[in-house]
Amino acid sequence: MRRSTLTTVLVLTLAAALAGAAPAQEQAPPSAAAEPTRPAPPPAESPSVATQQVSLEQSIQAVFVTKFPFFVEWPQRTFAAAQAPFRLCLLGDAPFPGDIEEVASKRGVNGRVLEISHPGDLVQARQCQVLFVGSSETGRVAEILSALEGAAVLTVSPADRFTQAGGMIGFVRWRGRVGFEINTDAARRADLSISSQLLKLAVTGGER
Repeated sequence: MRRSTLTTVLVLTLAAALAGAAPAQEQAPPSAAAEPTRPAPPPAESPSVATQQVSLEQSIQAVFVTKFPFFVEWPQRTFAAAQAPFRLCLLGDAPFPGDIEEVASKRGVNGRVLEISHPGDLVQARQCQVLFVGSSETGRVAEILSALEGAAVLTVSPADRFTQAGGMIGFVRWRGRVGFEINTDAARRADLSISSQLLKLAVTGGER
């Protein structure tokens, strides 16, 4: 069975290929009664490796966010005009503005221009087709989702337990990789139809 491009992204490992050799242990000087050599402590993780892992994870999330719309159907009433842009909005500390701008500039969504915007408030957020909720908004998730009730907005976030709180797609760590959970009930209430292809790629609670 053919897999979508999204599958290829999902299987990307987050482990950085930067494993260096451990520093050699110092040799004890020659002596008739040399002390036994103590094993060297394990090397600490390089800050640069950790930083690159986080950067890679954020880049993968950016690709996911721009691909999700191809697996979701919005009601026609969502768009004010036939040529209206498809609005992907970032709320809070979206950690990948550079990545997402670059990806967005290379594609549209179902014949519409993909527009990245930053809503100033939750009233404006109701005009988005996709709303990425940054981790900085974790404490406001309930407020944000309540403000979006009745609006056909696909909500996506890396916030902990996002789908359990009523969000639609939540990023999770899955077997050392970036995965995502989907709340189909929340999507259905917003009149959004999610493709079975995307549902098959989602992580379930028992798989984490």
